[in-house]
Amino acid sequence: MPLWRWGIWWIALATGITLFYVVLTPIWLGLRIAGWLADLRARGLKGEP
Repeated sequence: MPLWRWGIWWIALATGITLFYVVLTPIWLGLRIAGWLADLRARGLKGEP
């Protein structure tokens, strides 16, 4: 297998890992926290356990 293909593979892999952990994970966590807070507020307003 040519060396340049290995280079492209490692660059693509590093880009994908960086994109996932640096960009997508904080967005996902933010959405989870926002949903959790909305659920807590809704339960607090209704007085349900």
